[in-house]
Amino acid sequence: MNKNFLIAVVLILGIAIFIVAGIKVQKADLFEESVTEELQWPNYEENEQKPEEIQEELPDKPTSYAEALKIAKAKEKKVLLFFSAGWCRYCEEMKKTTLKNEEVQSAIEKYVYYVVNTDVERDLANKYGVSGIPAFRIITDSEKVEKKASGYMKVKTFLKWLED
Repeated sequence: MNKNFLIAVVLILGIAIFIVAGIKVQKADLFEESVTEELQWPNYEENEQKPEEIQEELPDKPTSYAEALKIAKAKEKKVLLFFSAGWCRYCEEMKKTTLKNEEVQSAIEKYVYYVVNTDVERDLANKYGVSGIPAFRIITDSEKVEKKASGYMKVKTFLKWLED
C-alpha cells in the first residue's frame, strides 16, 4: 500500500469518529432537555388545602428547586442552596465532613436545604451567579439572595457564615 492511501484512510476514519461523537453529544443534550421538561412538580399555590395541611404533607427534603421554594413559603423558612457536582472533590469533601457535623446539621435545620447539581441545573447556577463550586446561597422564598459564599469551608467557618 502506498503512503497516500494510508493517510486517506486515517483521515476518513478520524472524520467518521468525529461525526459519530458529535451525534452522541447531540443525543445526550436532547435527552437531558427532554428529561428536564418532563419533570412537573405539584403546584401548591393551586392546592385548595389550608396552609397547615400542606405543611404537614411537605417532605423534609425537597427533590427540586421549585419544591424547596414552596416548602420555604409554607414553613416560613429561608432556603439554603448548596451548589455542587459529583466530580467536584471539594464539594464531596464538604458533604463527608463539614455538612455531616452535628452542629452544622442542627444549624441547617432552620433552613430548607437543597443541593443543586450544577451539571443538571446549570440555569439555576447561572441565575445565582455561581461560577465556581462548592458555593452556597441563602435565599428567601421569593428568590432574593440574602447571603452567598463560595469555596470549601471547614465546620467553624461554615457555622460562622451561617450565623453572621
